[in-house]
Amino acid sequence: MTSPEKIDIGSLAGAALVYKDVASLDVVQEQIRILHLEPGLGSAPISCTIHRISLTSDPLPRYEALSYTWGDPKVTREIIVNGYLINVTFNLYSALYRLRQPEDMRILWVDALCINQTDVDERGQQTVQECILPQRATFIYGPVSIELSFMLQVFSALGRHMLADCCSTTGARTNPYLMPHLRKLGLAMRPIDELRSDREGPDIPLWKALSYTRSRFATDDRDRVFGVLGLVNSWMREPIVPNYRAMTEEIYTLATLDEVLATNSLSPLHFPLQKDAHPGVPSWVIDWTAGSNVSLRLNVYQWTQDHYLQFRVSHKQPARIEVRDNNRVLEVKGRRRDVYCEWFKMFELNRTPSRPYRTGEPYVDAFWKCLCWDFVLSVDGPAEKAHFRRSKGTTDSYEAFVAFAPVSNYSIFHPEGLSQQDREAAVRFDPRFDIDQSAGMTEHTSETFITEQLIGGITLNTAMFMTESGYLGLGPAETQVGDEVWCLFGSYMPFVLRSMEKTREVVTGEGEKPLHLVLGICYVHGAMDGEVADDENLPIETVYLA
Repeated sequence: MTSPEKIDIGSLAGAALVYKDVASLDVVQEQIRILHLEPGLGSAPISCTIHRISLTSDPLPRYEALSYTWGDPKVTREIIVNGYLINVTFNLYSALYRLRQPEDMRILWVDALCINQTDVDERGQQTVQECILPQRATFIYGPVSIELSFMLQVFSALGRHMLADCCSTTGARTNPYLMPHLRKLGLAMRPIDELRSDREGPDIPLWKALSYTRSRFATDDRDRVFGVLGLVNSWMREPIVPNYRAMTEEIYTLATLDEVLATNSLSPLHFPLQKDAHPGVPSWVIDWTAGSNVSLRLNVYQWTQDHYLQFRVSHKQPARIEVRDNNRVLEVKGRRRDVYCEWFKMFELNRTPSRPYRTGEPYVDAFWKCLCWDFVLSVDGPAEKAHFRRSKGTTDSYEAFVAFAPVSNYSIFHPEGLSQQDREAAVRFDPRFDIDQSAGMTEHTSETFITEQLIGGITLNTAMFMTESGYLGLGPAETQVGDEVWCLFGSYMPFVLRSMEKTREVVTGEGEKPLHLVLGICYVHGAMDGEVADDENLPIETVYLA
């Protein structure tokens, strides 16, 4: 028997041979390709043929969709497709090997083989359908994206967890061996549950689909956006069309602009703006590779808008947003509040905790309100939905903080984290900070654990700061002395901006303009409800975000 010819399906010539009988796809008929996985046993070569079907046929063709991550393109195995020997990634080979039946043909849809990856126009057209295809499949296999070695780590950690005594008391501190593995597993599985739940509702805008799938990986970074377009059923502007001739930076910029212009707001800029694989995008554009590649350096609370909606930087001024310099610069308006100073030289919380803050309350009150954004967090319902509630005008957040402070290892007021002098100062301020006076409170309750989650989430990868005029706040970890606090019209939160100390002509004929980088949002106590943005004593300025 003659051995099949070995070809490179990733080349134009190789793809032409494999797809020669099913090259064209009728868009009107919603044609796709499917894979017939031939039966086989053991070490017998995996053999497949590719066929063409229409999703408008009646009855609908039956097929099974395979969801998986492509894996390392350098680690490959050989299979036979349409009579040719080709290389596929080890992940795909493993999936096909497991799905192959001894005697029966299996009909599958597999993106790597059913889409001609060398045809950028076809990739764009088929990507639009890529999220619809699994909905019409009789069964979905996957995601095959959690490595065996990682699962072994999880099971090993679970074993240590069950043998530990950390579950013996209600609300006890989390086992340190378990958390990193469960957190990674949760990041992998959570978006599936969230999207499954949300698809029962009426609307899935682009931004919701992007944020829910942020922790997923993609072989082509453009598919971080293109790969979710089929999930989107609510567009306020013209839908984004996949274009694999465009660079990733251009696509990420267009995705951000789509939301900015559709909502006439700066709401996308509230998400984490740290960069990873694409540092060249403008500072106000989200690099969607960061959500999975550097997730531990991001603040996970910033992926939801729920808590931002509790604030409004301005109650009077509408958003004024213009796109400049070929989509590289956003022209916005707002009021500049202040600049960062070396806050630790001015704050002196341990010496004068009762010193009046700008709002009239003690500085120590401003301090703990910054840590929790003056929120009270509650979790209820069978889905354990989190609800953020501002405690403005009440002592609810303070009572939660006092209960949390001496119990949590993450609290600076925990006895093991205080010097004797600082502990005495804390107890003078409120005797409940003395662990000896808190009999029965040395272990977490459900309330203190929720407060720990709130403060831990809000303060993750952030830095506390003070402005020259005495405002206290919590902002991006990258913040440094000299950065500026702005209340920009069209946002819920204040922003930390950094002068680039250079100018550029962004509006033809108007000369060069100073540029600013966006570091991210911040909480500034006493400036969250229009106190700054609506202060007519401060001038309205135009700022150019690059």
